[in-house]
Amino acid sequence: MLRRLATFGLALATLLVGCGTGLSLDPEAVDPPDTEIGDGGGTIRTNDAAEDNDPTDASARDADGAMDAPSRGDGADAGRTDGGETSGRDADAAATFDGAGDAPRETTADPTSDVSLDAVPDPSFDVVKDSAGDSRPDASFDVFNDATTGSPADAGDARRDAADVSDSPKDSAQDGAPDGDADAGARADAADTFDGCNVHCWPDADYYVDATAPPGGSGSKQQPFKTITAAVQAHAASPGVAKKAYVAPGTYDETLGERFPLVLRGLSLEGAGQGRTLIVGAGRVDHGAEGGSMPSLVTVTVVVGERALATHLSNLSIRSPSPVPVENYYGVFCDRGNASGEVATPLGQTHLDQVTVGPGYALDVAVATSTNPSSTGCNMLITRSTITAAWRGVLASGCGSPANDDPVMLEMGTDDPSSGNTISWMNAADDLGVGLILGDCLIRGSFQYNTFRDSLVGAQVADTGLVSSPHTRVNVSFKHNVFERLGIFGLFAKGYTLFADEISDNRFRSVTSAFNQTGGRAVALSLDVFDVGKIRRNEFIGNDTAVEASFDTSPAAPADFGTAQDSGNNVFRCNSAREGAGGDVLIAGDRLDPELTWTGTLRFAGNAWDHMPPTLLTVDPPPNGVDLSLLYAPHIDIDRRNATLSTADCPSGRVPGQ
Repeated sequence: MLRRLATFGLALATLLVGCGTGLSLDPEAVDPPDTEIGDGGGTIRTNDAAEDNDPTDASARDADGAMDAPSRGDGADAGRTDGGETSGRDADAAATFDGAGDAPRETTADPTSDVSLDAVPDPSFDVVKDSAGDSRPDASFDVFNDATTGSPADAGDARRDAADVSDSPKDSAQDGAPDGDADAGARADAADTFDGCNVHCWPDADYYVDATAPPGGSGSKQQPFKTITAAVQAHAASPGVAKKAYVAPGTYDETLGERFPLVLRGLSLEGAGQGRTLIVGAGRVDHGAEGGSMPSLVTVTVVVGERALATHLSNLSIRSPSPVPVENYYGVFCDRGNASGEVATPLGQTHLDQVTVGPGYALDVAVATSTNPSSTGCNMLITRSTITAAWRGVLASGCGSPANDDPVMLEMGTDDPSSGNTISWMNAADDLGVGLILGDCLIRGSFQYNTFRDSLVGAQVADTGLVSSPHTRVNVSFKHNVFERLGIFGLFAKGYTLFADEISDNRFRSVTSAFNQTGGRAVALSLDVFDVGKIRRNEFIGNDTAVEASFDTSPAAPADFGTAQDSGNNVFRCNSAREGAGGDVLIAGDRLDPELTWTGTLRFAGNAWDHMPPTLLTVDPPPNGVDLSLLYAPHIDIDRRNATLSTADCPSGRVPGQ
């Protein structure tokens, strides 16, 4: 345990020095999105088929450096030490965000704002007057808008021109293709179902909302509500019943009359397209009364989730009123669902499909729990969506009760190749920008056909060891994902309860410190040998270091990169550090006492390398570009049988074995 903490702390200390400057690379100058790979290595689809690329305003991409953000949630520190802690791995074990510490920092927020996230009100609710003199139902949540939140920013963004010639043969189907619609925060609308649609072709729904409608509508297709808030209030009269509201094109913000946050408990929203239906705003939520894994005082745009009702958000965009990330601003906050097993999915599941979240949040999507009056956990599915321009993209963290019996579930992408998401432009002024963080009490985690790009860290398994009974070890999987243009880690897989049982058919490309200006080297896949299972058919091309492996205790068999009977078919090509020593696979045991390092054989059979046979060196430091480096592990053998010579093209400036 102590060795793991020391190794983790040392690695992050080395990698994170000076990372406050964040991504400085001009987004107009980078390579176009790559195509994704299938089981046999062939092209399945281009990443832009499911995304409109990076929807952030140009100013939002670089704004992190200007933000005065003295604190973010402790538990999402991605391994950084906090307040004198010896290591980020043991920090904040009890909660992902330190709500008590964060609340005083909301000095700009309206202290009178209050949101109760209780159940829907009695159908016989009274009508009261709000501060603007408008009549509204006195529902179970009162929202007094924060006057400091400002107005929505909807400037056109500077998008990458995909005219660059990609250096990957898999990209030939996509190189030179334009990115499409440049509307800030939107995907290409060419595939939107309701573009150009009027009232006569609106889809079937229980309520209809149109920003151009006059006030006082009934919610029918002929007399739609003017605001989503009105649909929320109408749904409050039908407690326990799932309903859907169609939201026509428009910007739904405080100026229009929206009251944030929008609390959706079984009320689904279907928009007219991510570039056409825009929800812009945020309101204060004190989640302390509900408890759970994030009992914080935060500012949120949409609160979702219900124990036994499905909630869907589709074909719309969710944005902060600020064009740049703001401390404690969340886009989607999911705190209820069927993760505890109340009902069978899809009941109790929250589904985001073709939704853009960002820019302007400290955290785009929170997958959390509530523990008062009883435990409930979010079950989240995200497909064909864009999570962008925040300090952190998606955080899944359960527990919160003394019994640790309130889990969460998260699935991003499915077996369908077109279902994947894009998680991009995660950066922070003085902390890590992470696309995906998996925390405590996650009992299901599946990630397929996603693209993690243009951030400091793509995905991180970062639980602290809290267990949701009876789950003592939980398998998560990463399949058919792309990790590219990342500055510190592609995938960081060093869990306690969480175990990455399968890492297959992923592409790791251009994970390099050139994208973070910290110096040192970046690592495509950083793992603890005993926290990962089967690793097959991945491409590691043009990274500082492809794989960095360390050891802790050995509760299970070590990671399996391939055996004589089941070849790994991983490709290691052109991996070398721009500064210091990097290479294909760097394996390090106990530096202080090598004899304490695990004894056995590591399986690396049937993979492709820069050299044939792959070189294995034990010199410290290893030469840059080495195939296999084994340090402080005198009793470990490496099975290199059935190796082949890789002939994959190298990225510009990369030379095999150097």
